[in-house]
Amino acid sequence: MEASSSRSAKPTTTMTTTDADQPSSSSHEDKSQTFDPFDDDYITTTTKAYVSKNATIHGASQLELKGKTIIERNVTIHADLARVTLGQHCYIHHDTLIQPPNHVATKKPIAVSIGAYTSIGSHCEIHAASIGSHCLIGNHVSIGERVIIKDCCYVGDHTVLANDVVVPPLTRLLPCVEPPEQQWNFPYCAELPVAVQTEMQRNAGERFQEFVENVKK
Repeated sequence: MEASSSRSAKPTTTMTTTDADQPSSSSHEDKSQTFDPFDDDYITTTTKAYVSKNATIHGASQLELKGKTIIERNVTIHADLARVTLGQHCYIHHDTLIQPPNHVATKKPIAVSIGAYTSIGSHCEIHAASIGSHCLIGNHVSIGERVIIKDCCYVGDHTVLANDVVVPPLTRLLPCVEPPEQQWNFPYCAELPVAVQTEMQRNAGERFQEFVENVKK
């Protein structure tokens, strides 16, 4: 993955890329209280992706960035286990883990695909097999093994999805709550309008342009 520095690199800052390290979900901790994505050093790839030098990419040769993707600091991606593909205009926020799930029968890791114009919030743990295009995943979300999220979905902050869940297109999910007079045993689910696809695509383009303009200052 060819790269050139988008800012003057700090001598003590490096981007970790290794095939040897083993994953450890339990060690993925919340280490940041406040965060400014522009106060960091990034490398830019030939596909105009921006990857923080403080991100950890295991098995970089198996990480495919389609273009104009942003990966913030303290993101950990385990492409050493299986191929990980991020579509164009994806945004992976800080302190998030992406780790390929194991096949239910063979127990071997399977590839992960995240579609175009999808944003994943901070402090998330992603073990999904597939997240579609034009999706918005909130902060502190936990997605279990082999989960499939179809296109144009919204997953709210603090939502937990169990293993092997399939989320249909245009679905809005919120975490379980316990109001005084009722209890919901499953995440609250509602249907989103079709127009969300256009809105997500526009927002992703504007977000990338704002990022590029600010990170170069």
